[in-house]
Order: sequence, then structure tokens, then C-alpha cells
Amino acid sequence: MRRGASFLTIFALVLVSLVSLVIPHGVMAQDGTPAAGPPPEEEGVTFTPLGFAPNVTLPAQGDLILVDLELEPGAVSTFLESDPTGGMLYVESGEVTVVNQTTSWSLTRGKAMEEAMASGAMDDSSFFELVEAGQETTLTEGDVAYIPGNIAGEIRNDGDAPAEGTIFLIAPSGTLVAPPEGTPAP
Repeated sequence: MRRGASFLTIFALVLVSLVSLVIPHGVMAQDGTPAAGPPPEEEGVTFTPLGFAPNVTLPAQGDLILVDLELEPGAVSTFLESDPTGGMLYVESGEVTVVNQTTSWSLTRGKAMEEAMASGAMDDSSFFELVEAGQETTLTEGDVAYIPGNIAGEIRNDGDAPAEGTIFLIAPSGTLVAPPEGTPAP
């Protein structure tokens, strides 16, 4: 019994010694987790919020896709209820009309948010809108919309000039490519 206890003691000491060689002293997992909030100010670097989509339900795992959008006058892109992909649309120029027949969705008005940021009234939610299902809404330069997946609706350009924007899509995992063989299922 004593011999077994001595072996375990020596094994534990060797294990602790090996671990201390691999892990730097004074570093803990919690030290690597950044605090929530805006990034620190750094000379020559500016982070400007473009829009918000609070309380969004996301898949446990997903594929992220960044898309450049161009809509010619009269162009229409349809949302399919069978497509679970949702995302955020940032309008860079022109006007885009969004119709979501299935559920309410959120919208950040760019000009109102700029005014709130300039005045320091970011706790004022006047730049944020909730759009009811079936309501047509026109987005202009600087506006950001969160459009959920699995909805019926469309995005279109009713204007006379091209509309441009960027879309950050959130799709179920495996949408882009099949995971490598042997990858565990989520």
C-alpha cells in the first residue's frame, strides 16, 4: 500500500513539473477572455458601429458569409421560407425595399444612429425600429436590417439608380461545404 502511494506521489510531481513547463506561469484561461464592450482606443484605428440586431436566435454552429450586393433598378431577390439563412444587410448607396411576410424584423436607421452617437444619446433607441410582418420598408444609405431565415418575402430596388450594400449571412453549419470526413456531428 505504501509503495502504491509513493508511486502516485512521484507520478503527480512529475505531471505537475511537465505541466509547468508547457503552461506559462501566471496565465489562466480567464485571462484570455476579453471584456465585453467597445475595443480599446488605438492611434489611427476607428471602430464605428453600423447597426444592431439585439436578441437574435442563432444556430449552435453556423457558416458565416460576407456578400457584396448590387441591385439594378427593378431587380428583385426573393426570400424562401425553406432557406434558413438569415443575416444583416448594410445599404451603402441607393434605396432597397424589404418585404418580410412571415415575421417581424429589426432595422437600424443610419442617420438617426449617427445623430445619437454624436449627441452621446446611445441609450435612446430612436434609431432602432421593429418592422411588423408584411410591412414594406425602404432602406437608404447607412441603414442596417436584420432579416431572419425561413421567411417569405423579397428585397428589391424600386428606384431609378443601382443600389449597393453588404450582407453578412448566417447559415446552418455545412451550408458552404461538407465538413471533412470524420468530423463529429454538432
